[in-house]
Amino acid sequence: MIIPIIQTDSIEDLQTKLDTFASINLPGKPTHFQIDINDGLFTNNISVQPGDLRHINWHHFSHEYHLLVDHPDEYLEDIRESGATTVIAQIEHMHNRQDFIEVSKQLGLKVGFALDFYTPVSELLDFEICNLDLILLMAYKAGWSGPSLNPEVISKIHQLRNRSFSRTIEIDGGVNPSNIKDLLVAGATAFAVNSFVWHDDTVKQNLQLLINALGTKD
Repeated sequence: MIIPIIQTDSIEDLQTKLDTFASINLPGKPTHFQIDINDGLFTNNISVQPGDLRHINWHHFSHEYHLLVDHPDEYLEDIRESGATTVIAQIEHMHNRQDFIEVSKQLGLKVGFALDFYTPVSELLDFEICNLDLILLMAYKAGWSGPSLNPEVISKIHQLRNRSFSRTIEIDGGVNPSNIKDLLVAGATAFAVNSFVWHDDTVKQNLQLLINALGTKD
């Protein structure tokens, strides 16, 4: 599954991007978005916040939040009220990971943990492997957009599958038509894409290239 990322500090920009997608007629068009949330503490930039997005026209698209923030538990109620299906938090800044899983599920959210590029898979506990709906692997250092995917992330995909994690593995960072099929074959099942989708304002053509490259697993 291809998941376009929207990372912005402007509600108007976010709405414009959703409107652009809604106007595209393309078989296999993504219908699920990732909204990156930054607080200026985990990363240097500040984004729109979930509480600001309750009146966005999502055009029947579903969405998840990737929390690159210092206290992700403080965002859960706003995320639920915004209509999101899923919340993903970076484990590096979490204070009680078990509570985060339990509270998220009580609110009706699917829950994922994200590992920054230099965070090893061994940081995940067996309890988390059994209870998470997805694990997001950063393919370069979190907080940047545009660098190339580091192929070492493929080893982390294998490590997760070898620990019997059978749910969604999502890759974020540097995904493009030249590497998306290799990530699929390695065992990833969701691909969060930012720069490649939006560059040059040729969104439909960029999506078509990704869809064509992904194809199906051999």
